[in-house]
Amino acid sequence: MTGNHLLDTMAAADRERLLTRVKRVAFGQGETLAEAGAHVAKVWFPVSGVVSLVSPFEDGSAVEVASIGREGAVGALAACGAGVSSMRAMAKHPGEAWVVDARTFCSVHDGSASLRRTIAHYSEVILTEARQEIACRTRHSTDARLARTLLEHSDRSGTDALPMSQELLSSLVGIQRTTVNAAARTLKASGAIRYSRGVIEVASRARLEGQACECYAAMRAFRNAMTRPEPDEAGNDDGPQTRDASRA
Repeated sequence: MTGNHLLDTMAAADRERLLTRVKRVAFGQGETLAEAGAHVAKVWFPVSGVVSLVSPFEDGSAVEVASIGREGAVGALAACGAGVSSMRAMAKHPGEAWVVDARTFCSVHDGSASLRRTIAHYSEVILTEARQEIACRTRHSTDARLARTLLEHSDRSGTDALPMSQELLSSLVGIQRTTVNAAARTLKASGAIRYSRGVIEVASRARLEGQACECYAAMRAFRNAMTRPEPDEAGNDDGPQTRDASRA
């Protein structure tokens, strides 16, 4: 298996076509993988680390819209759509990814009904997660949202040790540092997490899940249902073949 859930759940023929053209690369914390408004040149399938999709503003600030780890891909939706990234993709935690040229990915995508179905399902997951995040911020307590956020980052990165500054943690949960620090102390006192020197460690997943809001279990179940493995029957079909040759 590749270590990336989206790749691993593709039909075998689709996956093999892509794996002959990918390379494994490392990305550092803070590295920009795609810029808002720029042509999508590559599609990234993380196997570790976490990538943040952010919407930048003119004053230099940015708001996180989604996070992507080993469960998904960066650039797969935009590459075979408008071909332009609507958001900035920036590495939140360092890691590694399988990377393929966007034109190669779209060639396989356009010629395979099963891969188009896989990407359509993944697109629905991303949109549903964004909607759930909005609802969660208006409904659930800071402690519960922080527990959910830490669980999701652990799932996406594949590790229980999460590099987290106070600023990053505050931006993820969408609240002031003093409030998120109080929530972190509550989770630490319960034995759910440990933290020191900018690293938060999941000490007890069971306790952390017990304090997380219902959104964590709901989205995990939805994600699993929408990303079941495709049958091994992929092949070329008469799908759309037109692609902008000027795309980088």
